[in-house]
Amino acid sequence: MKTITIYGLTAILLLGLATSVSAQSNARTQLQEQAAKDAMRRAFLAQWSGDRMSMTVQGLMAVGGGEAFGISEEQREKLIGYHRDPEVRSIVRALNDLRTEMPGGAFAENASEETQKRYLDLMMELDDVREQKANDLLNETLTSDQLRKIKEFQIATMDSSFLVSLSMFEVLDISDEQREQLEEVKKALKPEIERHIDKMVEHKSFYQPMVNEAIGDKLNDVTDPAERMKIISEVLQKFNEQHPGYLQGATEYLESGKILSNNLKIKMFDVLTDEQWERMLDLIDNPPDHVKKYFEIQRRIMGINTSQDVGGWQPGPGSWRPGDPIPMQYRIERNTRRGFPRGE
Repeated sequence: MKTITIYGLTAILLLGLATSVSAQSNARTQLQEQAAKDAMRRAFLAQWSGDRMSMTVQGLMAVGGGEAFGISEEQREKLIGYHRDPEVRSIVRALNDLRTEMPGGAFAENASEETQKRYLDLMMELDDVREQKANDLLNETLTSDQLRKIKEFQIATMDSSFLVSLSMFEVLDISDEQREQLEEVKKALKPEIERHIDKMVEHKSFYQPMVNEAIGDKLNDVTDPAERMKIISEVLQKFNEQHPGYLQGATEYLESGKILSNNLKIKMFDVLTDEQWERMLDLIDNPPDHVKKYFEIQRRIMGINTSQDVGGWQPGPGSWRPGDPIPMQYRIERNTRRGFPRGE
């Protein structure tokens, strides 16, 4: 079985830290544990549905990729300013009120189940509102050219995640009818996707609190992506020595996710016209300059302490090669259809 490297997990974890919606404490009640799992599951499903493009952008900025898309410091400040929104602040105040209503907070030993449920409901509401505000800011702040570049990036690098988002196909100028067909593809595969997400959530919810505790305050005030990568990589190296099931479990769900992703992509590719197919091939096989620049940045960042890697498959930025996102067998099959071209 292929294995992923510590640096591969580090890249995934960096993005996860930028978009985390789950509680950070290990000392959680059963109600909190389930709520954290539900929030994580909803986040994965929303990413797959294409409803959370801001998660992609925030993740890119977290690993130093904003430069490749021309995201200025002024734009970055605006994009992370959703926490200043009045509606977001109102929910935060309500959460703070619940925390201070009784000694020990909303999950104190003598806190009622009603108080705990109210607190968790507010947390879920806060997650939804923040994400909506973040998406609104994204569309208000980034130019149409920047948004196009990000969707081109998603297509060119779709091999790095099994969560293939429908929204990225918009850059291929799909029709309303094609959009409906893609939705049907997603709907048919949703039960299988949900089962896979459940496996991911179980693994992450078990190990992530321990990983967060191991990281502690080591990332406080550390803004340089390369330094953050180095710190997390060192922590994960030691963590995996103590918990070998962490790396093994991640390898298993990423490998099975890749198979599921290929099945999903192939069904989606069949919806594309020949002209759209050629456009997508060009983005993958001959990526535009901003995609190349992103990988140059990532190679520079991930070049630190590479001796810590244990070899094998490295998902994400370190593993990408032109052509990877499309299974070779499908390329061959698609080429045999040339005598029967799909029209617009």
